[in-house]
Amino acid sequence: MLYAALGSFIIAALFGAIMLFQWTQKKRPASILVIAKGAFVAIGLGCLVTQAIAEGEYPQAALIFFILALLGGAFLLYSDLVKQHVPLAVGVIHGLLGITAIVLLLLYLA
Repeated sequence: MLYAALGSFIIAALFGAIMLFQWTQKKRPASILVIAKGAFVAIGLGCLVTQAIAEGEYPQAALIFFILALLGGAFLLYSDLVKQHVPLAVGVIHGLLGITAIVLLLLYLA
């Protein structure tokens, strides 16, 4: 279950990198990209929470960082929907939280 979560988060991170690149180019990411990223994050978090409930063994630190990244992503999505400008630093911090969570998950699996 944790490997499925890892794969899902890595795909979401790749989509996020594309979106961040587009954002730095002053382009709005395609809606399908935003939806796909959200779907992969939801799948990954679902797998992680299912693992925590079913087995009791799960990477607690990684889950905390994923939730923090999720909150940042929700803020970015809301700001985009209401067409509010968000500093680039918010997107970068969101990405760094997600990457940190992925690394923590990898270390847990190693």
